[in-house]
Amino acid sequence: MPLEWKFNRYIFVTIFLCSFVFTATTATEVNQSSEANRVQKNINAAVKIFLNGKIRQGFERLLPFADTRNPKAMFYVGLVYSRNLFRPVIFGDTSERKQTEYAKEKNWIGLPINNERGFQLIKQAADAGSADALVWIGGMYLGGIVFPKDLNAATKYLKSAAKLGKMVSYRWLSAIYASNEYSKQNLSESYKNLYIFHNCVPGNKKAISEKWKIIEITSFGSHSGFDSIKLDSAKILTQDWMKKNQVLCENLKQDFYVK
Repeated sequence: MPLEWKFNRYIFVTIFLCSFVFTATTATEVNQSSEANRVQKNINAAVKIFLNGKIRQGFERLLPFADTRNPKAMFYVGLVYSRNLFRPVIFGDTSERKQTEYAKEKNWIGLPINNERGFQLIKQAADAGSADALVWIGGMYLGGIVFPKDLNAATKYLKSAAKLGKMVSYRWLSAIYASNEYSKQNLSESYKNLYIFHNCVPGNKKAISEKWKIIEITSFGSHSGFDSIKLDSAKILTQDWMKKNQVLCENLKQDFYVK
């Protein structure tokens, strides 16, 4: 066999093998991507069931996904397990919501309680980047639930959640920055975070001007050393920030713990 034939055959075989390996690898990647999409679709469907009040059904569907360490599933399963730690947050504690909240609470009756396991799952979900879990852990540090109250830690978790689109984080960050207990108290920053939160409340844009008159008087006018110049500056900076970042608010509608 002439040398050039051998060389050509070698080239052909090499190209064929490379093509086969590439095709097999691509097929594997497509299958893995398809499976991941299917899993995420099932998780999203289970969460929707959960948020629509069918707690047991949603919990049972999410449980196997939590066992595989899916962050979203871990958060909701953890919430069920440790719900008695967070009753004021989940069920509310004001008389005007009593009947509604009682109806919600009945959906949880009979489900398992395991505080240690539940908290562990929520923490793992937060560490894995779950926006819901980050909000929850931040709120726990803010309220002194399970953890000792720690506004620095709360700020860290809530800022991470805000970057992932959880608008409720801005409301809680506003409370932290307005607090006399916070070493980095900043009323201008507090106003900015509160403005971002309320501007994203669905159906609230028409009433925004009147709402801010009330907020400025009650939330900021009561502080000694209130500086209207800084507040005006905060308004301008906030509006400019929102124009540049095009804050998305649709997640807020799905946060069942946002009242």
